[in-house]
Amino acid sequence: QKAIAVRATKTFKDDLGVTRKNGDEWLVRNTDTETYILGVNETFLDTVKLTTLTSRQYCVILNPIGSDGRPQYGQRKLVKVRHSS
Repeated sequence: QKAIAVRATKTFKDDLGVTRKNGDEWLVRNTDTETYILGVNETFLDTVKLTTLTSRQYCVILNPIGSDGRPQYGQRKLVKVRHSS
């Protein structure tokens, strides 16, 4: 699966009601929308291959994005697959 990376060039509120500040970056996946047309306040950055973990894998994310939507520089986040019963 793939996604596109997008950057806000000006502060605005997107179609989903999320306030995007100048310089914010985010991914738009095909599970988010079937088609996506960039707005005037958005810039296309790149196409990104999504990474999927198996039940035996984990990853450590450097500088993860916090609940406020901002990068947490210098932090690490351990991600493991949750097992469903």
